[in-house]
Amino acid sequence: MSQLTTIRTCLALPWLLAIAACQQDATIASNCADRECSHSDALLTLNGSVTITSDRDDAELKPAVAFFNAEESEFHVVDVDAEGEFPSRFTIRVYEAPPEQSLVTAPSGRLWALGYLTAVAEDHPQLVRFSRSTGGSGGCWDTPGCDGAEECAPPQWTPERPCQVEDTRCNAAGDACYHETRSCPALDSAASDCEVVASEGDSELRQDPWAALAGLSENMVLIYLVDPLHADEPAARAFDSVELDAGYHLMRLAEPTAQEREARDACAADARDLVAERFNAEHDTDFTGDQIPGGLSCASNTNVDCASLDALRATLDQRLLQAQAELACPPAGVALHEIDVAGAGDDGISVRIGENLSPLGTPYGGAPPSLSAPPPPPDVPVPPASE
Repeated sequence: MSQLTTIRTCLALPWLLAIAACQQDATIASNCADRECSHSDALLTLNGSVTITSDRDDAELKPAVAFFNAEESEFHVVDVDAEGEFPSRFTIRVYEAPPEQSLVTAPSGRLWALGYLTAVAEDHPQLVRFSRSTGGSGGCWDTPGCDGAEECAPPQWTPERPCQVEDTRCNAAGDACYHETRSCPALDSAASDCEVVASEGDSELRQDPWAALAGLSENMVLIYLVDPLHADEPAARAFDSVELDAGYHLMRLAEPTAQEREARDACAADARDLVAERFNAEHDTDFTGDQIPGGLSCASNTNVDCASLDALRATLDQRLLQAQAELACPPAGVALHEIDVAGAGDDGISVRIGENLSPLGTPYGGAPPSLSAPPPPPDVPVPPASE
């Protein structure tokens, strides 16, 4: 295992006209950067078993951690030190912090990373990109050519593949896309039954992440904090308002009950009312909580100063977080509860790895786990229910 991770990061910033800002030779050191690692140096040690729900040969798989970067629509897959019999009973140890490319900066400036336990083949890629379909179209023709029809059949028409399907996939930022034209037996045919007749764009976005990952942990995630999170900070509400040290934390995912959802929604509405009340008192306006966050505009209120409204929009997320903290609102989305790894007992943890991340959403062909989907990251508001 490497004792020192050397990373080269090049991040394209669309808000800087796609000028690449590159940081070379950045390093993240482990506890044993200058010597051979021992078990006591591990930043995280997990004992337990894994159930893999996807149709894979367990004998060909090994454990790993997939760190998710929503901004770049990619997973960074990191090998772990493993012993025992995977997946039935094993121990894994992590000696290093997440790759620097997987760290995300929250609006407050806090650096953190979200990781999923996964299973991969020995020759797995270190970077797995994914995309979401942004739209498609298609049509089928009975005969080749035009034959008096309003729209002519494509030149690739054959009796076996009389349909043509257009599909576009993009990353989360929308600054990288892949477009593909396929000739298919039917509009709903699987891509494997079709023939690609034209393509353009970033072909890596075409790949199915599940080809590299046997799934992701559906019942727990890893949270890595660069700095401690104090219990009185608004973001701590996402983690039972407990103190969290810098480093790794294993979190159990629990879907809120109907009663908890109702209480959360009511408190979120009260928080919006509080933000509107404070803004109205400062600027002599009459906005309502129902207009936050989407209905604030100069046109809807003649008393408002547009510059002040722009200032409110810029700080709205933090104002809502603060109001929700003052009202002790429950966190949005999936509830996160820290797992006492040391006290997990002889059997350790039980991890479920699969391709169905509901209520997280699936990373291919659906809503990806991201900064805009549960679990809620530190300091980042989480739609659809505001954190």
